[in-house]
Amino acid sequence: MKYTNLVIILVALGFLFSCVSAPTSLVSYDEYEEILKYNESISNEDFIEADEPYVPSFETEEANDPFRTAATVAVNDCFKASAVGAAGDEFILQNSVIFAGTGDCVILDLHDIIFDCDGYTILGNPGVSDDGIYVNNKFNVTIQNCTIEDFANTNDTGGGVYDFSYGIVVGRAAGNVTILNTVISGIDPPNPPGITGAGGGGVRFNSQWSCFPAYLNITNLTVVTSNNGVRIGSQTLACPGPVPGFIQGPFWTRDSNFSGNTYFQYVAYNTEGNHIIDNTVFRAGEDRSVQITGNRSLFATNGHMIENISITNCTFFEGFNRSDIFIERAYNVSIVNNSIYKNIFITNATNISIVNNTFTENDTANRSYNSIYVNIIENLTILKNLNVPEMFDLNDLTRAFIRHNTFTNNGLIRIQESVAGTNANVVIENNNFSDMSIQGQTAGGISYSGGNANISFNNFLRGIMYSIEIVGAGNRIVGNQINDTRGIVFKVKGDTNQFINNSVYNHTGTVFWINGTSNIFFRNDLVFILKYVNTSLNYDAKGPFSQVPEGSIGFLLLRNINTNITRNTIGILNPLALINGVFGIKTANTTKGVLANLAVLTQNILIVNNTFGLASVSDFGPKTAIDLTSSFNGIIENNTVRNCEHEGIVINAGQDNNLTTNNITQLNWNRVPYYAENAVKIFRSFNNRLTNNTIINYDTGIFCYNSTFDTFKNNDINFSSRQGIFSFQCLNTTLSSNVIFNATSGIKLFFSNLTSLIRNTVNQTKIGFDFNYAFNNTASNNIQENSTIGLNLDLFSGNNTFNNNDFTKNTDVDVLYDMFAKTNTGAGNNYATSRSENYASGNLI
Repeated sequence: MKYTNLVIILVALGFLFSCVSAPTSLVSYDEYEEILKYNESISNEDFIEADEPYVPSFETEEANDPFRTAATVAVNDCFKASAVGAAGDEFILQNSVIFAGTGDCVILDLHDIIFDCDGYTILGNPGVSDDGIYVNNKFNVTIQNCTIEDFANTNDTGGGVYDFSYGIVVGRAAGNVTILNTVISGIDPPNPPGITGAGGGGVRFNSQWSCFPAYLNITNLTVVTSNNGVRIGSQTLACPGPVPGFIQGPFWTRDSNFSGNTYFQYVAYNTEGNHIIDNTVFRAGEDRSVQITGNRSLFATNGHMIENISITNCTFFEGFNRSDIFIERAYNVSIVNNSIYKNIFITNATNISIVNNTFTENDTANRSYNSIYVNIIENLTILKNLNVPEMFDLNDLTRAFIRHNTFTNNGLIRIQESVAGTNANVVIENNNFSDMSIQGQTAGGISYSGGNANISFNNFLRGIMYSIEIVGAGNRIVGNQINDTRGIVFKVKGDTNQFINNSVYNHTGTVFWINGTSNIFFRNDLVFILKYVNTSLNYDAKGPFSQVPEGSIGFLLLRNINTNITRNTIGILNPLALINGVFGIKTANTTKGVLANLAVLTQNILIVNNTFGLASVSDFGPKTAIDLTSSFNGIIENNTVRNCEHEGIVINAGQDNNLTTNNITQLNWNRVPYYAENAVKIFRSFNNRLTNNTIINYDTGIFCYNSTFDTFKNNDINFSSRQGIFSFQCLNTTLSSNVIFNATSGIKLFFSNLTSLIRNTVNQTKIGFDFNYAFNNTASNNIQENSTIGLNLDLFSGNNTFNNNDFTKNTDVDVLYDMFAKTNTGAGNNYATSRSENYASGNLI
């Protein structure tokens, strides 16, 4: 498109700049509305997707003047272009220049010109001179092959404070300026200690009063030992158009090097289309190396989101105290294929891509900020980054995707909410957390605060503590692989979360720490290899480990409601488990069995189709498979427990739990010198139901202690070294239709009263039914045979009633009365072929 009268001053806009001291020539437009239309017609893809910088055509009247003749102008000192040449000319420096005066050395105040230093140097006067080269608001200007050194001007306050000197300044309302093959050094050096002043540096697009589209193309620029590297944009006065004070690009910086500069290497305010490609940034001492920030103008009430930022193929070296890259209030940002020394910081932005970057710093002890910090973001993608160290903070996200990254040195993705409910639709998948230190209980992995996240599909975590921490509701954690870990693997504090198909291997400590409502745990595999036998490793003074007496834990339930644990596997591959032990599922014993606090503790727990212990007979199951303390309304069914060291299922201070169709086995008894203690233990509980279970090779099949109104029905108990069922100080318990084979005592009542024994079958035991200090119990329709002693009434047992029982086919005696046994009665139809000689009078059995 052609614009006319581009060199005429637009009087209608002059009042906007009347309060500002400006250079002598101001370029403006007669047709500003067409300029705006032209700019809007430029697609973002024109410069985002292009291999080379997109350069719009700014046609000046000089460029289209058929009578204009371009010339080559030789210069050998500082000069003003309009004084020695014309628009369209090429100015070539003949020798190095030492500028001893004040102000700017070279002033390029013509359109369509080239200034070529031809490798020579422009040397400034430190403390006096302003800028090396000043482009005075012109279009189509090229600066190339220059070396610019030692420009620095002290401000009015004195004291050696340097202020706003640059190697090259591109003036307001300029467009299509190109800087090639140029070295700038020693510009506006650091202030003396304790003195504060504004900074200058390498290249500045002086946009303080700019109101028009401006395009800057920098290639093969080197800025060393200066202040800023490249500075584009600043706060502005009001300009006509839809975005006051906003400068539209694109701005390109390619194949450039920034070394030893003391402040910002690349700063862009209020600009659109900044592209920083193939640059090397080395040792920027104090602050951020690349900063791109949206509008903060007083005339823009809410600021403006700068657009179309790309930082690609850059290398950042050591020396930054804060961030390699800092971006604020931005839209469409891509950070791709860079080597990052320290940090990326992005806040209040939309459509962010951080892809294929490699992080190089290993000294995490001196890190002051996180490697990637993202705050208040919508549509974030973090993909295929390598060696991401230390923290990785993401706050207040909407639609974020974190995929295929590699994290090292205690790396942690930490996603937090400053406002409840802001995090939503976060996907974290196929990331690799490896080679994490496990010394000093350091943390790493994924920490997520919020809801509706998917942390899924083969994240691999190795050698870390707190691998995945979830605080929030509605999250899905699926298919993660976690190896060589300790402490807590999954810490869950929230509701309606789902943990599916996760694998934990070689772990010491707690796998799932759960405090919440309606969480689901489905098909997770937990395998403990206990390399650490020091029990101090299992304690955490700040967390729930202080409430756990010993051992590692598969699922630790703390005040859980409506939790579903289904089809999970928990096993051990190391016999050192016998030293510390592993709990499969355990509730924290915070009340020590006091039932008064049940209302705020664990309830409605569903534990179904889980396997505790591995298939191999040479491996161990947990020390205790399921240990529920202060829980009620739980359903425990169809679980398989193999090779437990201590107990299968424990209900401690529980109520209304339903244990149905549990397969509880102890296959490893040839390796263990003693049987496991109890298959099922009901301790200080009431109204629990234990039905249709198979129990093999335990010391005691079912152990009931100090409990009431429990029901044990249709259980098959085989090969118990002591009792099939042992009831100690239990009241109003019902034992019905149980089958007990091969035990020392089939059913033993000790200090138990008001127990009902109905239709039980006891076979091949030393004592079939053993009553000790047992009173007011009822036994009816039971079958006992092929034992040494059928029924033993011992130690003052009395007032028991026996009806329709069969005590026959025993090798020694069917009914044995201790001499202290009290009177027991029977309604008749009890069958016994032999009785003891020592029985008290009045017994009618």
